Amino acid sequence: MKKENFIKISLIITVTLASSFAAAQFPGEENFNMAGSGSTITLDLKGMDIVEVLKTLASKGNMNLIIGSNVRGRVTMFLKDVDVGEAFEIILLANNLASEKKDEVIYVMTQKDYEQIYGEKYGDKKKAKIFQLKYAKAAEVGKCLGQIKTKVGKIIIDEGSSTIVVIDAPQALARAAEFIEKIDKPTSVKIFELNYAIAEDLKPTVQEVLTKGVGTVQVDVRTNKIVVTDLKDKIDEIEEIIKALDTRLQQVLIDAKIMEITLTDEFKLGVDWEVVSNELQKLLKKDFGIKSDFQLAAAGQLVPGGEIIIGAFVRIQ
Repeated sequence: MKKENFIKISLIITVTLASSFAAAQFPGEENFNMAGSGSTITLDLKGMDIVEVLKTLASKGNMNLIIGSNVRGRVTMFLKDVDVGEAFEIILLANNLASEKKDEVIYVMTQKDYEQIYGEKYGDKKKAKIFQLKYAKAAEVGKCLGQIKTKVGKIIIDEGSSTIVVIDAPQALARAAEFIEKIDKPTSVKIFELNYAIAEDLKPTVQEVLTKGVGTVQVDVRTNKIVVTDLKDKIDEIEEIIKALDTRLQQVLIDAKIMEITLTDEFKLGVDWEVVSNELQKLLKKDFGIKSDFQLAAAGQLVPGGEIIIGAFVRIQ
């Protein structure tokens, strides 16, 4: 009888504990939103305990996790529609943690413990860094970073919060940080009023020198103006280019007079070009002469409809 009571009590305790665990939810778990089949996750964490965050990710991603005793700290992070595995890796790298998978179990430890166990730095493979942009557009910056990342690197962009997460080798991560620092600065706007050039024609030239991910150019066709938004140094450079191109084109004035001569029967025997030249000089009050070296077509080369050039009037200098 006593044995049966003991068994009943044990069962009651077990059920109670299981129910408590199922109902328990660590603070902030309501910010874990799943999308689709559960392959992506949205995180909005502010000062959350790292161990609790990893446990919840393991539950969401169906991972078997063992967390080392030295793993501690708090996480502040916002990630939108990120793969659960990528979110797990970002949190590890951003908090100087490492992982090692054996069979179906993932061991989480500090990078220092990893180095002591395996004799190599975990961070030499990949690191993660979160960049909060102030001025530049996340989507445009992400495109530029995609060109400088390594084959193992990943760029995760959230336009809503202007956040970029870069996962890559330390050297590539340093280049990304340098690039972002260079372009994530306040921008200036300047309006250029053109005097001679056409704004639409200059637009492609200006676009080529804009800072990628930052600069923009707009054209007002009605007023023939160009509006440029970019970093201060870049706008100074663009101003020099526009000044060089917005110049008056050299023009050539051609003044020509066409004279028509109608021959009458008096000219059956030909034209006295000397008389024509003299009359032209009187009419135009300018000196004219006739080239005397007339070259007729070679003998036997004339054909019906052919042309013979007799001469040309030239102005006497």
